[in-house]
Amino acid sequence: MITTVHHINSNYVIPPFVILQTGGTVTTATVSGVSYTYLTFTSSGTFTVVKNTKSKTIYYLLVGGGGGGGSNWGSGQYGGSGGGGGQVLNTTLTYALNTSMTITIGSGGAGGPATGSMVGSGSNGVASTITNTGSGGTTTITAAFGYAGTTNGGGKSGSGKNGGVSYAKNGPGGGGNNETGYAGTTDSKGGAGGAGSAPTSPFTTTIYYGGGGGGGFTSGNAGAGGSSTGGAGGSGAAGSSASANTGGGGGGGGIVSTSGTTGYAGGSGGSGLCIFAWVTAN
Repeated sequence: MITTVHHINSNYVIPPFVILQTGGTVTTATVSGVSYTYLTFTSSGTFTVVKNTKSKTIYYLLVGGGGGGGSNWGSGQYGGSGGGGGQVLNTTLTYALNTSMTITIGSGGAGGPATGSMVGSGSNGVASTITNTGSGGTTTITAAFGYAGTTNGGGKSGSGKNGGVSYAKNGPGGGGNNETGYAGTTDSKGGAGGAGSAPTSPFTTTIYYGGGGGGGFTSGNAGAGGSSTGGAGGSGAAGSSASANTGGGGGGGGIVSTSGTTGYAGGSGGSGLCIFAWVTAN
């Protein structure tokens, strides 16, 4: 694997801050007039600070994989429930120089099947982790996964809110990091997924993560994915999947067949994400 050396300084000979990385993408952006450098991982990699003479603070955002939406079918049965959003961690990182940080990005859970059983729960997402290994030993930071939607209720967000409770024909939404999922209404609409968490500075306000998936429906409308205030999950329309690297939950299985023999599969949850950030200037 190729190792990239990235110098955050015009002085190449004695730079005050140097990192070594495998994987990840380096970009810059200005937030409230301050330039930040971002190191974004959408798949596994490593990150090591080998020089930090001016004691830069390193912020990080870590998002776990969202749960898959459930599915169900058969005349009069519930529409599938939405999966829960993955946990969102947004804070600063304390580290020792030359400590290797191994980043593992959790995948989203698969949606429930369209045929083969009257109960088609989705699969849980997978946690995302940062594992620090150095002279002080090994420690792991974990962003929890979102739970799958079932026929009895929407999936719980990883360390966030619960999914809706099923009491109508239509599936409830999954939980988000900020908001509980909603129940569906009889023959009208699948439940909406709960809102996710919006990162704070230095992450731009256009980045949102961890919304719950919407519930499936019978003869009504699909439940909406987690709102725009936090990484939308998939809607309940034919079990749509959450966008990649949002940690959103998958939508519940959509239309319930009147024939009782088939239905729509639940959508898959969004995969996780890891972003490090620091002030670009010395």
